[in-house]
Amino acid sequence: MLANIAHNDATKQLLDYWLSLPRPEGKLCPYRTDFHTGEIPEAADHIFLDERHSDDVVCVVQAGKALTHILGVNVTGHNLMMLLPEKEFPLEREYFRTLYEQPCAGYMTRISTDIKGRQLVYRTTHLPLLGANGEIRFWVGTGTELKKREHRSQTNLSLLQLIDRELFDIGAGVPDLT
Repeated sequence: MLANIAHNDATKQLLDYWLSLPRPEGKLCPYRTDFHTGEIPEAADHIFLDERHSDDVVCVVQAGKALTHILGVNVTGHNLMMLLPEKEFPLEREYFRTLYEQPCAGYMTRISTDIKGRQLVYRTTHLPLLGANGEIRFWVGTGTELKKREHRSQTNLSLLQLIDRELFDIGAGVPDLT
């Protein structure tokens, strides 16, 4: 059930807004041009936007202040795939390819440590948006720290590890992730 993707207030606000946007006839998600972060100001700091160029290139177009705070680094403008440890790359590529090929929403939960050795557990949600050609090209979502740290420092992205991922039906069914 898609409502289960909303694990916090910011994600619920994003989901409600995403669901309220118009869909082109025969499509299951809205156009990127219809999505405006400023229309949900309470959640804006938690929202990020990714753009798919290929299986190997998913660029972070916008990283909300909350995600930058969680990671300790602003990832706007970076290829998400190049930020990951090499061993995690195939799982991330499969996840985004699945979201692209069979329109669905999803979340990923990751674990890492910051540069001072403190554990970080965070979740990113992904809701699809259409590009100008009518194909899924963007994902909008939220980044949330699930296990709060008292003191923050930069996340050691080289230790990042996927611990959970789940897909949610938006009308086309949900494929299996291997």
